Amino acid sequence: MTSLVLLLLAQHFEPRTLASDLKGGYQVLAVDLNRDGRLDLIGLAQAMDRLDWFENPGAGGTVWRRHTLLSGLNQPINVAALDLDGDGKMELLLAHEFSSAPGRSKGIVSLLRSGEDPRQAWTRRDIDALPTSHRLKVAGGCFINAPLANAQTSPPEYRGAIPLVAYCGPDAQRRVLNEEDSGVMHGLNTDDFNGDGRTDLLTASFNGIALLTAGKNGKYRRRLLHAGNAQPWPKSGSSDVAVARTGKKKFLGAIEPWHGHEFVIYTQQGKSWKREVLEAGLSEGHTVLAADLDGDGAEEIVYGSRKGQVTLRYARYDRGRREWKTTTILDGPIATSSCVSADFNQDGRKDLACIGGATQNLVVLTNRP
Repeated sequence: MTSLVLLLLAQHFEPRTLASDLKGGYQVLAVDLNRDGRLDLIGLAQAMDRLDWFENPGAGGTVWRRHTLLSGLNQPINVAALDLDGDGKMELLLAHEFSSAPGRSKGIVSLLRSGEDPRQAWTRRDIDALPTSHRLKVAGGCFINAPLANAQTSPPEYRGAIPLVAYCGPDAQRRVLNEEDSGVMHGLNTDDFNGDGRTDLLTASFNGIALLTAGKNGKYRRRLLHAGNAQPWPKSGSSDVAVARTGKKKFLGAIEPWHGHEFVIYTQQGKSWKREVLEAGLSEGHTVLAADLDGDGAEEIVYGSRKGQVTLRYARYDRGRREWKTTTILDGPIATSSCVSADFNQDGRKDLACIGGATQNLVVLTNRP
């Protein structure tokens, strides 16, 4: 196991490296692929020609067995999981053939299905070609695809409307949900923001942070929550966003601007949001998520960067002082491109799993008392 330097904190995380050869590690996804009731991990790496998953050994187990889902890929960028046809088995949606230059990005979107044994190779059916297909999520029984930019634009300005689309039904037919974000839309998150039982969408783009509220008719109504970083375009706006709840209060955690240096907290004040920079020294910030790590009913916000100082941190809200404080989870070597939080060993505590870009590794951090 690769040695990782662990800081002893109130929350003690025990790291275990599952792989150290994931060149261009970009996304980790937690999903039960073998239907045994335990969450497995998919480790997606941009510079690899295959997509691998790691089988959860369960409580007391030590070996996460590695399997290849699919090979023959070029520049995979994101994957999402949903039982699209209701047969009890997860389908995967994969975006690949990616480039941040729209003119060089095929943006192939493929639907992956397994046979009876998910450890064997999955089948692939290409369902779309949407340049810069980038962030994939699940909402309202559909796959959601947030391309990075408009197909007709070019860096660094990227001036053009971005089509946010959904793939629904057994045949995964594409429909456009919204085209009001522009520039670069790097972040996409899902959350029942208003508590009505429907999954809403949050986007982070050059325009800032926007909320798309799901209606009964399957349509979404967009509202800009905050313009994000106030620098001139193309350094404006936001890059990634997460929603954290502490009691009755909601907060937003964000990385700003695109691949930015700032970790930002947004506090709701009436109909507006107050912006507070908690840290301004990130090197390509790329990870932000909310999770109740200490089991007190209030969510912390985990964040990190994929270059430079490879430190993973979280911010905790102090209800008494009404302020946020940051704490280091892990100092040493994982340049976090993506993290997820789940109870992987089923002991009642939320763990973390992170994939490193520059460090090419996939690490599970077990939450110990």
